[in-house]
Amino acid sequence: MACEHGHTEILKILLDRGADCDKCDEDDKSPLMKAGKQGHTEIVKMLLDRGANCNKCDENVRSPLMEACKHGHPEIVKMLLDIGADCNKCDKDDRSPVMKACENDHTKIVKMLLDRGADCHRCDNNGQSPLMEACDHGHAEIVKMLLDRGADCNKCDNYGQSPLMKACEHAHTEIVKILLDRGANCNKWDEVDRSPLRKAGEYDHMEIVKMLLDREADCNKSLFCGQAPLMKACEYGHTDIVKMLLNRGADYNKSLFCGQAPLMKACEYGHTKIVKMLLDRGAVEQCL
Repeated sequence: MACEHGHTEILKILLDRGADCDKCDEDDKSPLMKAGKQGHTEIVKMLLDRGANCNKCDENVRSPLMEACKHGHPEIVKMLLDIGADCNKCDKDDRSPVMKACENDHTKIVKMLLDRGADCHRCDNNGQSPLMEACDHGHAEIVKMLLDRGADCNKCDNYGQSPLMKACEHAHTEIVKILLDRGANCNKWDEVDRSPLRKAGEYDHMEIVKMLLDREADCNKSLFCGQAPLMKACEYGHTDIVKMLLNRGADYNKSLFCGQAPLMKACEYGHTKIVKMLLDRGAVEQCL
């Protein structure tokens, strides 16, 4: 309790009376872990000086270092690393300290970990990399840092999703540009037939759609179900994106395997402007 709530003097009294600095609670959380999580720097130093185990993990295999990285306490992170904390020790989901720092936009901590040998290529149980976490959450500076350290911008997770797809889905325009400039493949599909272009189109991210098309993203290709970007834009009623795709050569008569074409999707969902646009372009009338 003294460690968690930052009561330095009380902690000193307890330690002087022989309190065990590695005694854990019912969740296997040590005093050091609780102090590190809350950012109590002086208490962390006191515990380490008294021999607290900096690599002792809780029931989820989370270490004091991981807690400090997650909650953004760089001084404590440095202290733990200086005393020998393992910067590549992962939790039960195979998530590393650097991944936690990337997720929560703690740029200084990410740099510190990388400088101390943290593995920027290591993925969790879902195949998510630190780069993917940074792309997913929109942390552009961290994305650049990871790429500069050799992170693979085309490394996909267990579901075939790339860092570029994550950035496209969440409208992180700056990150999309960074990834494309570093060689990200804009014509990569995941296991449910989604490309970066289709994702950007589905979520109505106009600027990103244009950027991808300018980088020669394929607006007609679909791997196995026929769900090309135009089809999804017609379904969701994204009129401006439909217009852009048509202007870039999207096939307005390309059908799903079940026979549905973009015009049928627009009719089904009541998107009148898109229906008119498709008919004006010469789409085959199949919806009456």
